[in-house]
Amino acid sequence: MQLYPYQQRTLDAIKSKIKGTCYLPTGAGKTIVMMEDARQRILNALEPMTFVVVAPRILLANQLCSEFEQYLKDQNVAYMHVHSGETHHQSSTRSEVIAEYNDTAIGSGKHHFIFTTYNSIGRVNESDIEIDVVYFDEAHHCVKQSNFVGVAQTSASSNAAYFFTATPR
Repeated sequence: MQLYPYQQRTLDAIKSKIKGTCYLPTGAGKTIVMMEDARQRILNALEPMTFVVVAPRILLANQLCSEFEQYLKDQNVAYMHVHSGETHHQSSTRSEVIAEYNDTAIGSGKHHFIFTTYNSIGRVNESDIEIDVVYFDEAHHCVKQSNFVGVAQTSASSNAAYFFTATPR
C-alpha cells in the first residue's frame, strides 16, 4: 500500500522513537499508520511479537481487529480480545487465560494481537505478559481519571507505546 506523504512522515517518526503521540485529523488514516507499523515490525521480527491495541469502546476494538485482520492476512498472526463484548476470536478478561493464550500463540511462532478497551487494559497488565508494542487509539481517552493508571502501566511496561488521536487534550 502506498501511504500519503504525511502518513509516511508519521510512520517514520514512530520508527525513530519507542514512545510517542501521533496527532492526525479525523479521516487522515491513523489506523493505516498503526497497521503498517505493525506489518513492518512483523516483517523485520526475529521472533514472534505481542501487540496490544486499545480502543475506547468494544465496538471500535472489534472494528479495529477486523481491519488489522484484513491488512495482515498474509502474516502469521493470532488474535485475542480482552473485554466483555462478543467476538469470534479467543476472548477473556481473566489474566491467567490472557497469559496462557499469549504464551501459546508466541510458542507456536505466531505474532499475537490483543484488542482491548481502556476499561479492560488493567486485565492485560495483570496477566504480566511482555508487550512489544501498544497502540492507544483515540488516545484523548487516556487522560480520564478512570483510565490513567492502566494506561500509564501499559505504556511504561511495554517496549514501545504510541498514542493516536485527532483531538488532543
